[in-house]
Amino acid sequence: MLEENDPQYTFDQVDPEKYMEDIADEIKDSLNNIVIMYGYELVRLVGVAIDDDDSYYIVQQKDKKNHYYSRVGGFVDLKKYLPEQDYTYVEQMFSLNFGKPVEQMMKEFHGKSFLDGCMEQ
Repeated sequence: MLEENDPQYTFDQVDPEKYMEDIADEIKDSLNNIVIMYGYELVRLVGVAIDDDDSYYIVQQKDKKNHYYSRVGGFVDLKKYLPEQDYTYVEQMFSLNFGKPVEQMMKEFHGKSFLDGCMEQ
C-alpha cells in the first residue's frame, strides 16, 4: 500500500470514508463560520464533499444555495482573525441576509466527478 506522501499515490487509492472523516475533522473548528474563499468570496462553510476526482468545501453563498469549491484553493476563517465584536456583527448580517448556520456538517460522497454537467460550457 502506498503512503499518501508517495509521488505514485493517486486520489483513487484513498479510502473514501476515512478521507471524508479526515477532511471533516480539518474544518470542524470552522464549521458555520464566515470565511473568505479563494481570497475574495465571502461564504459560510457548511461541509465537505468528495468524488472520484477531487474534494470540495460545501459553502453557502449570498444566493442561500450550497456551492462547491475545490479544496485546492483554501479559505481564511474570519472568526480567527477579526475581533470578536466585529466577527459577531459580520455573522449577524450574514445570517440575516444570506442564511442561517446548518445544524450539522454536511458530508457528501459522489461517484465519478459529480461536477460533470454542473459547470457552464
